[in-house]
Amino acid sequence: MKKILFFVIVIIIVSITAAMAQNVPPPPPPAPAATTASSRSPFPAPCLMSSLHIICKTGIDMLSSKLKLTDDQKTKVDDLMSKADTAIKPKIDHQKKAIEAYSELLAKSDTSDAVLLAAADEVMKAEAAIVAEKIKTLQALRALLDDQQKNELNSILLRYTAPKPMSSMQKN
Repeated sequence: MKKILFFVIVIIIVSITAAMAQNVPPPPPPAPAATTASSRSPFPAPCLMSSLHIICKTGIDMLSSKLKLTDDQKTKVDDLMSKADTAIKPKIDHQKKAIEAYSELLAKSDTSDAVLLAAADEVMKAEAAIVAEKIKTLQALRALLDDQQKNELNSILLRYTAPKPMSSMQKN
C-alpha cells in the first residue's frame, strides 16, 4: 500500500512539473560575447574623421586642463585652433556637398557603377582633405608642447580618439 501511494505521489509530482514546464517562457538568449572595435564592424577600418575630433576650437578647454598648458601656450593653441577651424570650414562644406551629390545618385536606380564610384571617391577625397588639415594642426600643436605634455597628448589621443566603429550606424 505504501508503494502504491509513493508511486501515485511521484506521478502527481511529475505531472504537475510537466504541466508547469509548458507554461514557462523559454530562457533568455545567452549574453553576447565581448566585442572589440575591430570585431564589431564588417568593414576593414572605421571612419577616420572621429579619430581627430579633439583637434578643433571646441577641444581647447579639455586639452588645456589635461595638458596643463601655460597661459602663453593657451594663447598659441587658441590661435592655432582658430586658424585650423577657418581652414577646415570650406573643406567641410565641400564634403557636405559631395555627400549630398553621392546620396542623390545612390537613390537613383539607373545610376551606373562608374558614376557612383566617382561620387564616392569625391566624398573620400573631401574627407581626406579634412583629415590632412587636422593632422597638420595636430603636428603644429605638438610643436608647442614640452616632452611631458606631448606624452600626455599621445595618451589622450589613444584614450579618446580611437575611431568609432561603423557598426553603430548599421542598426536596423
